[in-house]
Amino acid sequence: MRAARLYSPRSELTTLPMLLTYARLGSIPVFAGCYLGAAPGAACAVFAAAAVTDALDGYLARRLNQQTALGATLDHVADKALVTAAFVCLGSAHGPVVQACGVLTVVREFAVSGLRELAPRASSGESTAAVDYAGKSKAAAQMLGLGCLLGSTGSQSDEGEERASGPWRAQLERCGLGLVVLSTGLGAVSGVRYAVRALPR
Repeated sequence: MRAARLYSPRSELTTLPMLLTYARLGSIPVFAGCYLGAAPGAACAVFAAAAVTDALDGYLARRLNQQTALGATLDHVADKALVTAAFVCLGSAHGPVVQACGVLTVVREFAVSGLRELAPRASSGESTAAVDYAGKSKAAAQMLGLGCLLGSTGSQSDEGEERASGPWRAQLERCGLGLVVLSTGLGAVSGVRYAVRALPR
């Protein structure tokens, strides 16, 4: 087993995983600015790059043995802020299904954040693994779904239409809606499992 590496408070802030997390946080206003500035293609590219850093920072933190409490906290904040920004931007263009999923997702995140204060009291490793698997599946479906919806969104035209024409865009939108609904369901499942794990026995 690899020994845990000790960091000074200063060096902990400049590890590669932390730099990737900072980049994801910094990309959020850029993403929102691109989308609201009628450049959905650029917004989609920024979102995709941010989603890649989401996968990379956790992997590199484990691979390089650079996991820290601060890094885990900022990673969580960056993920939720990026997803919330995407839901806010996409809600008006893609209708009540996306809006409802966005509201349910935000409520779920607030609830799980509170439950995480109780979760360490649980002793079942099997339960922890099940919750983590559901959470990771939810995150993957969510990022893919939001990316598809962004890819299906065209520039706002003079007539006020926000979705570009074309059968492939319609297919991409349907795929995105399905993945977003799936991720919301998986989020509900993992949220219930967090609650069961956190409640006193």
